[in-house]
Amino acid sequence: MMTDNDRSITIEVPQDVHAVFYSWEKRHLKGKGSYIRVFQDVLLEMAKDRELNLTDHRVLLLILTKLGYENFFSLSQTEMGELLGIDRANISRSLQKLEGRGFITLLDTPGRKKVYMVNPHIVFKTKAKDLKELEEDWALVNSEHHKTSA
Repeated sequence: MMTDNDRSITIEVPQDVHAVFYSWEKRHLKGKGSYIRVFQDVLLEMAKDRELNLTDHRVLLLILTKLGYENFFSLSQTEMGELLGIDRANISRSLQKLEGRGFITLLDTPGRKKVYMVNPHIVFKTKAKDLKELEEDWALVNSEHHKTSA
């Protein structure tokens, strides 16, 4: 039963049923916060990946929280280390490992600031209709990256 005054709902639940209810007002559902779209099956594979250690997962989670539109990420290793409380050398090793495992790729950009692109087959921050184009960009960037590093 719901009343306009208290905005509460009363539900009778049988004694042997366990239930948890969460209440969100409409304003919470229309959040203006930033969001990404993640492929759940890839998250499971990442969780099972014994090559990734806790620091690697933490760095990847930080990258995802700072992910820019069209999967670009740029934050210095020093900034990352300060945010996570991790030594810069460990951040560097994690970034190299994540790149080697295909989670991120370093873009060839002018200047000292490094810019990475996150694999759109894992997560994407763009309109769903633009995902195919983002995947094509990923393939192009990686093919050029492998040519220059060979």
